[in-house]
Amino acid sequence: MSDNNTNNQNEECLRDDWADFGKGMGKTFAGLGKSLVQTAKVGVNAASDWVDGNKVDNTAEKQQVKEGWKNFGHSFVDTAEDFGKASVRTVKKGVDKVDNATAPSQEATQAQAAQSETTPTETQNDGFVKSGEGEFKEL
Repeated sequence: MSDNNTNNQNEECLRDDWADFGKGMGKTFAGLGKSLVQTAKVGVNAASDWVDGNKVDNTAEKQQVKEGWKNFGHSFVDTAEDFGKASVRTVKKGVDKVDNATAPSQEATQAQAAQSETTPTETQNDGFVKSGEGEFKEL
């Protein structure tokens, strides 16, 4: 029963990891859009002022653009971390499923152990095995 609870908790964590990544992607792309628009706006205004011969101090606007790109960069890194965490947990879950699917059952392992205890075998160089009943079987 505890394996089932652990599995449900792992699935919830995995779902939460991907949800965090999705939210982060939304925030990141919103920040990218804002940064692009703000950059274009400052560039167009500077070009317009240059054409009109106006000398305008747009240092504050430039600083806002830099801050926007800085925030986008931080958001992008956080989103990449969320992606990495979700990906690793997803791969681990897949590996665990494969391991569980290919692992011999406890009953099969016990039966094999019981058989090897009661039936001695002898291996020959030609690729055949002699069982306890005196028969040779191909490996």
